[in-house]
Amino acid sequence: MAPRRTVGNWEIEDVIGQGSFAIVWKARHTVTGALAAVKEINTDKLNRKLQESLNSEIAVLQRVKHVNIVGLLDLFKVGRSFRTQGVFQHVSPFQPGLGLWATTPHMQLADMNSFQRRACTA
Repeated sequence: MAPRRTVGNWEIEDVIGQGSFAIVWKARHTVTGALAAVKEINTDKLNRKLQESLNSEIAVLQRVKHVNIVGLLDLFKVGRSFRTQGVFQHVSPFQPGLGLWATTPHMQLADMNSFQRRACTA
């Protein structure tokens, strides 16, 4: 049996979602057994505006701790070379069935970001 893929101390399990720029994996912490979602974002596919939005989202998640916001557990950037920006791997607690995309599939990225900013100030 081949060894499982890991991201830091997180062992990757199953794909739980994917889109144009990212894939989300269910993962388990190798020491504690805690479940998490690892969002793997291929930054080479992002235009400048989306790259700025990603950097802004990560900066907010690194600072904010709030009961109504799914937090950031770990963050990794891998694969940068002179040709590529690489891949961000964003680790957050696993929340089955929870997420803005699940409850508001019609919401655009800019609206989600605005919603998150308002939630942070609540």
